[in-house]
Amino acid sequence: MGPLETKPDGAGRGGFFLLVFGRSVCYIAGMTSLPPMGGLVGRPGVPGGAAGGSGHAAARAVFDDGGDDEALLQALAAMQQLSKAGEPRHLFKLAADFILGATGDDTAHAVLVVSDAGLGPGEFRVTRRLVSTPHRRMVVESFEDESVAPVLRGGVVASLLRKKRPELVREIELRAEDPLADELAGLGECLVLPVFHEGRVGRRYLVFRPRWGAVEVSGVERAMLLAGFIETSIANLQSARWIEAYARELSVQLERVSRQQKHLLPRAHSERPGRWAGVEEHCPGLDVGLAYRPAIRAGGDYFQFFPLPGLDGSTNSERLVTVVADVSGHSADAAMVMSMLHAILRGDAPLSAGPGAVLSHLNSRIHPLLMEGQFVTAAVLEIDPGAKGGMGRVVYATGAHPPPRLVRSGVGVLSLEHANGGLIGLEPGMLFPEAEAEFRVGDRVLLYSDGLIDSLAQSSHLGSTNSVDQLDAHLTNLSHLDSEATCAELMHLSRGDGTGPAIDDITVVCVGRRASLAE
Repeated sequence: MGPLETKPDGAGRGGFFLLVFGRSVCYIAGMTSLPPMGGLVGRPGVPGGAAGGSGHAAARAVFDDGGDDEALLQALAAMQQLSKAGEPRHLFKLAADFILGATGDDTAHAVLVVSDAGLGPGEFRVTRRLVSTPHRRMVVESFEDESVAPVLRGGVVASLLRKKRPELVREIELRAEDPLADELAGLGECLVLPVFHEGRVGRRYLVFRPRWGAVEVSGVERAMLLAGFIETSIANLQSARWIEAYARELSVQLERVSRQQKHLLPRAHSERPGRWAGVEEHCPGLDVGLAYRPAIRAGGDYFQFFPLPGLDGSTNSERLVTVVADVSGHSADAAMVMSMLHAILRGDAPLSAGPGAVLSHLNSRIHPLLMEGQFVTAAVLEIDPGAKGGMGRVVYATGAHPPPRLVRSGVGVLSLEHANGGLIGLEPGMLFPEAEAEFRVGDRVLLYSDGLIDSLAQSSHLGSTNSVDQLDAHLTNLSHLDSEATCAELMHLSRGDGTGPAIDDITVVCVGRRASLAE
């Protein structure tokens, strides 16, 4: 890979030059064209560099006078090759080729990238090296993790590291005890090119040859820019790889959290995944459906069922406490808080004392465990289907959670919004009011997280600007379905075309009262 050649008449080209290094694109304004194949800063015995020129004149030379477009074609070839370099060692090799030039002979040379960051006086690391000996035996090495490069001390390189400016050092004295005596044998002159990082000299390119010819300042400028851009591109490549590795590890961890989280939620029926597995066993008078979809693999939504004995002692009128909670956020930290909610509710929560008492207990227990800015919303329902043929009831309390919806046949959708308290976890000692509604045969009550109404609003074609109104309209249209089918259809509607990703965790729980125990 050689640099761009000038036109045969040797005229310089100004304007701009575009370099593409791996995943980085560098734009150099006002730079003259790269010199011929002899190198950016000269070859042995031959002055390097090229005369500058007007950018407008260069454009006319290529496009207006019908002249040779060889320089443009070489620029395209250079950018293409640079853009394909996906390995740090390949980018470094290209940088060395540009700086040295593809001379085509067997002249020995060495290019070392050296850093003394974090090391003691006289110590250094060679983080990248290219050593070429006669007959084209070449070694190219680049450490992915520069901290594993061996620490060397003293010798020629240590003395060159004291130079803060670009400099051509001639008559280098190499001693047998030098830590790089083998690599630098026969190379008597070195071009020092400092490379800056965050305003300071972070490392240096040391370009060794047996003898350097005349070196022009303009060539050194281009070489320094190129070395700096290459080092930045290599750092970007390494950062991208580290990010990809961390992302893979995070993905594995989130998958584990997701699997563990699913164990905390109610178990779905083996033959009907949209139905709670314990409904027939614990609540024969109720029809319970559920649907859950986290925005990512680990979510902050939580729902649970707690069967309680009937108030009249009848096994045919068992009550059901239903909880739906939503932790702020939907990442791994939200999933952790969700597991805390599960432990608190499964522990000593006063489930028989009513929904308001459950929320007060949950608030007092979760408050000291939350980080700053975290909070929980929740709705708790105690559903009593009543004795066969009798009147049932729903007792409810919410903590800044979307109001439950009561779907009543022949009446419509009622909002259970008369018992709303504050956000859970912000202040200790909060009280949560309760309210009650009749629960007739054929009624269904819906609990949900705000991800449902947000997603319905995004995907709805009903024309309403009120997302809760859209939910009520859907519930009216779905009133002929049972609880399981209602949850499934609402989840489908929240996706728009049925395939889009969730914008938030979505939980839907629907509990209906059967007409008879035989249904």
